[in-house]
Amino acid sequence: MKKKSVLTIGFFDGVHIGHKKLIEKVITEGKNKNLETVLLTFDRPPQPVSGLLSIFEERLELLKNFSLDKIEIIHFDKNFSKISPENFFYDILIKKFNIGKMVVGYDFAFGKNRSGNISLLMSLCIKNKVELDVLEPIKIDNKIVSSSFIRESLIKGEIEKANKMLGRFYSLEGNIIKGRGLGRKIGFPTANVEVDKNKLLPIGIFSGFAFLENSLCKAVTYIGFNPTINKDKKILAIEIYLIDFSGNIYGKNIKFFFLKKIRDEKKFKNINDLKNQIERDVEYVKKIFYN
Repeated sequence: MKKKSVLTIGFFDGVHIGHKKLIEKVITEGKNKNLETVLLTFDRPPQPVSGLLSIFEERLELLKNFSLDKIEIIHFDKNFSKISPENFFYDILIKKFNIGKMVVGYDFAFGKNRSGNISLLMSLCIKNKVELDVLEPIKIDNKIVSSSFIRESLIKGEIEKANKMLGRFYSLEGNIIKGRGLGRKIGFPTANVEVDKNKLLPIGIFSGFAFLENSLCKAVTYIGFNPTINKDKKILAIEIYLIDFSGNIYGKNIKFFFLKKIRDEKKFKNINDLKNQIERDVEYVKKIFYN
């Protein structure tokens, strides 16, 4: 007979500290009750979002850091979105995963149009002798930790707040591609980075550190539309200046970890004014790390 499982389900965008609490509860219950630990997630968000905190590969990598027995990914398409809460419970949770226990968050909803609420889940669990734990939300500064609130914080440039809720530094990752070479001409050669279009990126200039070729570098990152030199405001640029680094980096993978927003992007009168501002930005970041 197939072993019973303890299961949690969600999209887990960002895998923040609230998600961590759910997953750790599943692992604890699995050990205490000799149940297989299962996390069920989706390949795409069930509802539209204004950018992802973690693209699919990032999310999977973060989830794999937990000692779960199984991570199952459901392809979320039109057909799947039409499944009723009851059919989802019986055809997937009971038949496929043989659940003995479920662990969900306070705002959990399931099935077509999110019509299945905690009350319905509770009645289905009681009827089928499945234990259910509904966890209360985690709050920081009286705000409920959620993926949507983290997105909002990042867009506002409140990096420290977002990092606190994530339980780690927010990051971006991509391959270094050739740019215009303007940075090199003015004494600040930057790594132009190609990032997945679904990734949420705050706009502005940020301090942080970059992971490149197995080493960490202090870095200043610019994310914006280059208003001083670019007339096309639709092309987003991601440029990372690595402090005290030299070498050929084209084609290599780089990961940048956000520490703090330094300022908003700005249109300067000329290239010389832009250069002077970059110098001030770099000195500011050096002081952050020195202190």
